[in-house]
Amino acid sequence: MFEPYAAARRTNHCGVTAEIWSDAPNVFTLVALTPCCKASGKGGDSPTGVVCRACYRPVSAKYGTSGWESLLQAARDAKCPCPSECADWLHSVLWEDINHLTN
Repeated sequence: MFEPYAAARRTNHCGVTAEIWSDAPNVFTLVALTPCCKASGKGGDSPTGVVCRACYRPVSAKYGTSGWESLLQAARDAKCPCPSECADWLHSVLWEDINHLTN
């Protein structure tokens, strides 16, 4: 049975935690989790900004989005010495997992 917004896979690299969310059958989203609580951000379209879904502290607006840019922001926040490469690695690993989930 389909469970909306179920985390299909979680991975860690360089202090960054990211998940694949299944928004609908065969619809997947890459999400970088907040550095404070390892939760998603909320309020991407809010005029007051994005906050951590767990503790409601303000976080970068990138946590209110998905994809590579959110992974890059998370790598920067984790003080990764090579944030672009970290984001690339996370992105490729999670997309490989999506391919396995859909095939």
